[in-house]
Amino acid sequence: MSTNQVVHREDAHTLVLEPEGGWFGNSMDTLMRDRSAPFAVGERVKLVDFEAEVRQPTQDGRPARVSFRFARPLEDPSCRWVYFGEQGLAERAPPR
Repeated sequence: MSTNQVVHREDAHTLVLEPEGGWFGNSMDTLMRDRSAPFAVGERVKLVDFEAEVRQPTQDGRPARVSFRFARPLEDPSCRWVYFGEQGLAERAPPR
């Protein structure tokens, strides 16, 4: 999977991510979910601090666009937003 992705803010609690080529593109990712069980629009995974929802799958059934709805507003001081940049891990504010 490429590291290029589109990230946009849907509301005060939600980010939508679209990595180029979709999620779970390498063979190690199949250790977590068998490719014979494709993802469907609306499929959700709920964790303590956020819920992820598949918005669009790829042709081979992997997530292409996923929303992440957080329990707290994205600007909450308890949140730290990081990404892997050219120099390693770096901080970034969520999109406005």
